[in-house]
Amino acid sequence: MRSSPSNSRSSDERIVQDLFDLVARPSGLQLAIDLEAQTIRPAGGDAIPFEIEAERKRRLLNGLDDVALTLSQADRIREYERVRRAREPWLFS
Repeated sequence: MRSSPSNSRSSDERIVQDLFDLVARPSGLQLAIDLEAQTIRPAGGDAIPFEIEAERKRRLLNGLDDVALTLSQADRIREYERVRRAREPWLFS
């Protein structure tokens, strides 16, 4: 069951406040960020959940940036260019 928007908002506000409280501490701050579990855990504290878009999470977990994603499609790009050059040669002269 999904919570109502008002409950979700108060939960989000609580999470943001918890994070502000953490960074306001005078001592050194140590955090463990678990991207797979989508939690931030301060040393000796409770886990704070966070949300992240599924595609952004996948890219971070796999170390993919825009260049790496483009390079992963290199074979498809070359094939597209080959077909286009054959179909519309006047564009390439």
